[in-house]
Amino acid sequence: MEPIQLQILHTADQEAGIPAIEDAINFSAVMNALEDDFDNTLKLSSGDIYIAGPFFNASDGIYGEPGIGDILINNALGLSTVLK
Repeated sequence: MEPIQLQILHTADQEAGIPAIEDAINFSAVMNALEDDFDNTLKLSSGDIYIAGPFFNASDGIYGEPGIGDILINNALGLSTVLK
């Protein structure tokens, strides 16, 4: 059996305010660059992606529930959430 290399990319405490839109773009670029380093990459989030405020509440008017924008960003990044 051949050994494999596994790269684990972990993030936590992603809650943000208005800067989240720009931060998500920069964070995505870093994640994409690191992901290309190995064939086997696991991307994890330990949660804490929400903070009450304008960004969180903006999803309510668009999707009918606050916080959906944060979930969509995490899904687009390909993050799996680890439940403690």
